Amino acid sequence: MLIQFSVENFLSFKEETVFNLIAANDRKHPTHINRNTKSSLNVEILKIAAVYGANASGKSNLVNAIEFARDFILYGTRGDETITTLPFRLDYSYRNKPSKFQFLFYYNNNIYDYGFIVDKYKIYEEWLFIKSNRYYKKMYERITTKSGENKYEFGPSFVKKTSKNKYLRYNFEMEGTRINQLFLTEAFNRNIREIEPVIHWFKYILVILSPNSRYSALELRAKQDKKFNTFLCQLLKIADTGIENVSTDIEDLDFAKQFPDMPDNIEKQIKDGVNNDNAILVSDGEKQYAISKSNNNKLILIKLKMQHKGIDDDLIDFKFEEESEGTQRLIHLAPAFADLLESEKVYFIDELDRRLHPNLSKSLIELYLELHIKRKNRQLIFVTHESNLLDLNYFRKDEIWFVEKDKNGASHLSSLSDFKVRSDLNIKNGYLNGRFGAIPFIGDTEKLGWI
Repeated sequence: MLIQFSVENFLSFKEETVFNLIAANDRKHPTHINRNTKSSLNVEILKIAAVYGANASGKSNLVNAIEFARDFILYGTRGDETITTLPFRLDYSYRNKPSKFQFLFYYNNNIYDYGFIVDKYKIYEEWLFIKSNRYYKKMYERITTKSGENKYEFGPSFVKKTSKNKYLRYNFEMEGTRINQLFLTEAFNRNIREIEPVIHWFKYILVILSPNSRYSALELRAKQDKKFNTFLCQLLKIADTGIENVSTDIEDLDFAKQFPDMPDNIEKQIKDGVNNDNAILVSDGEKQYAISKSNNNKLILIKLKMQHKGIDDDLIDFKFEEESEGTQRLIHLAPAFADLLESEKVYFIDELDRRLHPNLSKSLIELYLELHIKRKNRQLIFVTHESNLLDLNYFRKDEIWFVEKDKNGASHLSSLSDFKVRSDLNIKNGYLNGRFGAIPFIGDTEKLGWI
């Protein structure tokens, strides 16, 4: 679970900005708090959080910062290519300053503190600490000097797990890590087992969904996972979409017939990259298909089929692309809520309410609060405009966050718990009236020349 994320000098975040998911001293909704089994760790983490703000306030930049850091950790750089950092641009003195990213997260009964400072050319600092009892212990620290030399130190919690030969090897790997590459990334590529839990958290636990995200394995999962298919059908019925059932159509793939204009190199990539345990999502602009392999190793096309009840109670087939954009969005969000039921996940969803009716957005959150909130080590963090969710019957004060830009264009993050508000206050009205900031200021409409 994410405990805290901080970012500095990236996109609209000029100064260090902290997104903190440690529960405040609030007795409301105690089931919203994840309590650790190891009392020595002594941390209570929120299982849900909502982020509000005006358009262009920087809400999505919070998600973008987390996504940039995660992708940089997992994929790194090649050779001497530059790093795609995006420092704050509205102050010239910050354009050439490095950016800072830091994660504090709970995983496998340990707390990890990982972060790095970076510009487009090099890593200035990088560190990893682990807390398995009352104190943090150093795994490693690294500083890159002006001359490009790696200054580093492995801590006892890292060294004691390794043999002397391994330790010598790890020193060699650290010394050989390029100045534009994180050691965490290098260690992952070199199969250094001591950092595997950290990489696993970033790769498999932390999931980020953009407003336009599409779940590439949707068709394959609907075909193979009966439990998910049942969940999807129930969700679509609850949402009153008119869909009675979801199934899949399968046909053999003939590239010349079905994708005559596909370039040969793309066709080869698909053939080389797909197997019967994964799928590749392909779209021709109007329709989407999942390409996978059958049990006899033949390439197949999998299409979703939605069934609506006709006036004579018979089921009528509809294609996925014939459904409304809101229904399509809901279907692509369904795997996130199914995953949160089944396993330990941290989901960041940008613009949860995009293309969804306000009542449907509310129903999704009610579903999470009803089905998921009592499960341990699950977390849903979402960005939204939907003011109907601003209700202390649903959320604690420390679960509601606001992003606002100052007069210089820098984004600032604050929690409702930072404000002195009564527990019976109508939070929605307070937000819309600008009490907590984070709403657009509309200027004089007469100046538009329309009236």
